[in-house]
Amino acid sequence: MRVKRFTAETLEDAVGLVKEEFGDDALIIETRRVRGGVLRFWRRPGYEVVAALESDARPRRTELAVQPRIETGAPDPWIRLHALLRSQGLPDVTIQGVMQIVQASLADEPGPLDWPRVRQAAAAHMLGGLSCVGADEIVGERGVLPVIGPSGVGKTSVLTKLATNFALLGGRRVAIVTADTQRFGAVEQLRAYARLIQVPFEVAETPAELKAHVEAHADKDLIFVDTPGCSPYADDELRNLQSLLAVLDRPVTYLVLSATTKWEDLFDLTRRFERVGYERIIVSKLDETRTFGAVYMLGVTAGKPLAYLTTGQDVPEDIEVAEAERVVGLLLASEEM
Repeated sequence: MRVKRFTAETLEDAVGLVKEEFGDDALIIETRRVRGGVLRFWRRPGYEVVAALESDARPRRTELAVQPRIETGAPDPWIRLHALLRSQGLPDVTIQGVMQIVQASLADEPGPLDWPRVRQAAAAHMLGGLSCVGADEIVGERGVLPVIGPSGVGKTSVLTKLATNFALLGGRRVAIVTADTQRFGAVEQLRAYARLIQVPFEVAETPAELKAHVEAHADKDLIFVDTPGCSPYADDELRNLQSLLAVLDRPVTYLVLSATTKWEDLFDLTRRFERVGYERIIVSKLDETRTFGAVYMLGVTAGKPLAYLTTGQDVPEDIEVAEAERVVGLLLASEEM
């Protein structure tokens, strides 16, 4: 990779130097305002752009497909958007696609383009790709709802938040069944919550017991099923979880994944848990990260909709219905670069 520093009196001129030497394949690494000269005293303030070119790419003296208009005296909104998306952990190919589509969508707009307008256009485009269940469908939820996922993502915490919200705030007839008899204290933790919100609680140590408990509570609106944490790389654990859920009649299974997991691993997890089967995704621990690119990518590529987001430990407050506007808002919230 070839890396070079470019300086000019304006940010637009500095970016122009990058494009002139490196062409459209240039990757902007850093931009900042500096004072010119070796001692940085006498020359006018300027801008410095650090750019890179992959070793297999050839410098090309080409023009941008769409020439954006930049508000005079303001930082380049395109650099700002690129830096923001990159800082949020989006894959390079996704960033490139967003940049191209947003630039094209604003090509015919009159007047200079400032950051709020570019950000708004980016948000409008990114909203269209997200898949979320939607509040209307959530409100009408009925049936058996197993919660699955790898260890440590907060499945039991998610289940207690959902059960409490539906039972106390939604007025639904709720039952809780746990098949997680392996984790120390898991049964007693759920039993205490069930007692607190005054809903039936059952423990299932085998698939047959799970089936019997669910059938015994067929009069309930919702039956939440807690499951053991499952390693996605252990075939026997996936097989056992699949056998456990196979006894249920048309369940709506939720896969819980943590927002703190890097995108590549999240993508792998969604594919590995397809063997077990799930219909919706819950993203937990949004309060433990400040990068939300992985959450966005889940909603775009997983093939299953986002249903809920959890934002803390408090029950029942720290859970919300996943909405595309909320996810994109998190992604584009850092306006000051």
